[in-house]
Amino acid sequence: MGNFVIGQLLRWIGRKLDGHRTAIGGIGLILTGISGGIGYVYPDIEGLPRMDIEIVLGFISLGIAIVGGGGKQEKTKDEIKRLLEALEQRQQADSGRKDLGL
Repeated sequence: MGNFVIGQLLRWIGRKLDGHRTAIGGIGLILTGISGGIGYVYPDIEGLPRMDIEIVLGFISLGIAIVGGGGKQEKTKDEIKRLLEALEQRQQADSGRKDLGL
């Protein structure tokens, strides 16, 4: 029963975050890189990851790339929807015309 409730809760959260999950993941990578950078600069702070500077910059650049790519995917999806709606409208308009046999 507990797994069912958790599954339903996770599905609900997933539907609410639809379209934003890629950005959230990219921001998470950026924040991981920043926390790794703070752990690199201040190694005496407990709980922060200790990463080399190359890994820190890699996490940050990967996060930026994911956020940018997610934005492009959303724009592409929106444009495809718009084009399909325009095509449907054109087909409906063409089906309303009488065929004159010309």
